Amino acid sequence: MRKCLQFLLLLAAFCGAMPPMANAVDQQDSLWRAWQDNGSELKPRLQALDRFARTLIEAGKADSALLLGQSAWELAASSALPEQEALALELQGAALSALGRNDEALPVYMKALGIREKAGDDKPLANLLNTIGNLLRNTGDYANSIAHYARCIQLSQGTKDYKTISKALSNIGIVYADQGNYEKAIAHYLMGLRIAESTGDPKDIANSLIGIGNILVDQGDIPKALPYYNRGLKISAANGYLHGESMFLVALGNIHYFQREFEKAVEFYKRSLRIQEKINNSQGMSLCLNNIGSCYSLLGKQDSALVYHALSLGIRLGSGDKKGAAMSLNNIGYVYYDRQQYPEAIQYFRESMELAEGIGALIETRDAASSLVDAYKESAQPAKALEMLERYNALKDSISNEESKRGVIRMEMKYEFEKAEFLKEQQNKEAKRIAAETKSRRDRLQYSLLGGGVVLLLLLVLLIGLVRMPRQVTSAVVFLALLVVFEFALVLIDPLTDPLTGGEPAFRFLVNFGLALVMVPLHQVLERTMQRRLVK
Repeated sequence: MRKCLQFLLLLAAFCGAMPPMANAVDQQDSLWRAWQDNGSELKPRLQALDRFARTLIEAGKADSALLLGQSAWELAASSALPEQEALALELQGAALSALGRNDEALPVYMKALGIREKAGDDKPLANLLNTIGNLLRNTGDYANSIAHYARCIQLSQGTKDYKTISKALSNIGIVYADQGNYEKAIAHYLMGLRIAESTGDPKDIANSLIGIGNILVDQGDIPKALPYYNRGLKISAANGYLHGESMFLVALGNIHYFQREFEKAVEFYKRSLRIQEKINNSQGMSLCLNNIGSCYSLLGKQDSALVYHALSLGIRLGSGDKKGAAMSLNNIGYVYYDRQQYPEAIQYFRESMELAEGIGALIETRDAASSLVDAYKESAQPAKALEMLERYNALKDSISNEESKRGVIRMEMKYEFEKAEFLKEQQNKEAKRIAAETKSRRDRLQYSLLGGGVVLLLLLVLLIGLVRMPRQVTSAVVFLALLVVFEFALVLIDPLTDPLTGGEPAFRFLVNFGLALVMVPLHQVLERTMQRRLVK
């Protein structure tokens, strides 16, 4: 039994918070000038400082952003501005996370959460809950992670913030994928994808696409995963999302890995690593380093493999990424296994299993068990090898059984059906909108023509005063003109009165009768005027 690809699902772990492309220098200058404008109010100045500091994080200067966040928090706290105080704490948390100091970031975020709770503003509160969920997920606290995502979704439903709902659903999908529950994982990915497609957010679409593709690859369905990866890469590159582009480069590198094209895989991983270094994403860098090490190991370049795995392990331990650290430990163990240094290999494999078991990461526990089976066999420990084989089979069955695969297929088919229904619904809405606009234009045109005709008729009645006529003809002309005005008024007010009358004949009769009463004095005045002008 050979080593399976251990880094696949970690790819999803850094897809839930894809940072945007670094802002232009002129935008940074503009934000910095807004902060330095002492003549302005403090609140907008602090908001400008927050946006400026976040561009520093995206540019790989998280340490500078952290200092600005601390200064902003002190100023907001001393000025009794709780909203800006929470914003500054969230900035500190983002900077600490970017620096790989997740253990320090969590209490900072929780302090901001307390302020947001008191303020009662659901939208920023929901976004913060989603961010804390990501942090808890990365440290292996899956139960609390899902609880934060669920509350985020609940609040976002109340504010109709579908973008945040899509993010949280995809993040829940990542948690279930980490735990080997593929049916629930893909169900949440597909729900997130459907919402992201309806809102048109390319980053959220990419988040869902990478998760779905990863599950399909892990279940051995590479041809079905490729369209998801290629679509995601195209969307990320077209919209300037460097992190997203890097993420899909890793995914495509994994495809080459599975096809045993290790040199090509290394090319993709190194392209991704350059992007991750550019945006200073420690978790992304650790993933790329890990994958390059795995390829070198299989290419027989064991010294290079150890260097890359050690670099990856150091970043993961420093950032509190326990699941990633379990992967790196397992991969280092396999380097020693290939060197036939079995005691060292077993030590790393056992450390990997203990770490993965401690956080409930079934995929990594299964892979460590598989590695120990191989190591115990080669080191002539058959009893331990058999014990670990039974453990491996139990984990494998719980993660990747046939029913789970059928469930993934059912969920994907359900998504395709619901997507078709959604598109049909959108097309129907669009057709109704176009029909309503066409009817509105037609009605306006007809109202204009009718109104113009009525005005011309009244002018004509007044102009024929130049001609002398008998009384009977005069009465008939006046009656005909007022009858046309009355009918036009009915046509004009019917759409306005229908919502009030509900289409009830009795109510419509009363409205029409009222209009007729209004016309009676008008008829008398017009008839007397016309008779004086038209009758001999």
